[in-house]
Amino acid sequence: MDFKAELLSWEKTRELSEIIGKKIKAKGYKVDVIVAIARGGLVPAMNISDVLGVSDILSIGVSHWGITAKKDERARIKFPLQADLSAKNVLIVDDLTDTGDSIKMVLEHIAACNPKNVKTATLLHKSVSTFEPDFYAEKVEGWKWIIFPWNLVEDLRNLIQKVAEKEGFEANALKDIKKLQKSLKKNFNLDIDEKIIKRVLEFI
Repeated sequence: MDFKAELLSWEKTRELSEIIGKKIKAKGYKVDVIVAIARGGLVPAMNISDVLGVSDILSIGVSHWGITAKKDERARIKFPLQADLSAKNVLIVDDLTDTGDSIKMVLEHIAACNPKNVKTATLLHKSVSTFEPDFYAEKVEGWKWIIFPWNLVEDLRNLIQKVAEKEGFEANALKDIKKLQKSLKKNFNLDIDEKIIKRVLEFI
């Protein structure tokens, strides 16, 4: 097995967002502005803004993971934030903490925007991360690749191509959905419905 992977549903990610909302409310932290770390934090930020009733959402583009499960050399801010956050309580949102590098970099960047307070939130927190957010819904022990529903095609396409290259698939083998199912299970312990694989193959 190359590494473990897990696919989350839309329902699950919404549930995780609501757990974070409840934790923030219980702590009494009044959020004025949500800053989403793009791309992964965009949908969670919208969900959290919905449950907390926060209308102001900004985003900051950060690059860290390139091809699925292949980390870039270092996190970098691609699209910096230019905003005056004076007297604002800010919540930085991402999908998960993996290495922790992205969210630490964004924290430093946001500090230059003069916020009143800054808190961080991620749907999932990996135990191997060097950074622990103020709020997270669930902790992931060890390391595995999380496939979020908003990244479904990209991640599965890359994983399918990985197993095709590793196992020497011929071009027509990519049409063998059952074979792909078995390979994804063997290499990534990933159970994927045939209908989902069929949808992803339309983009390969």
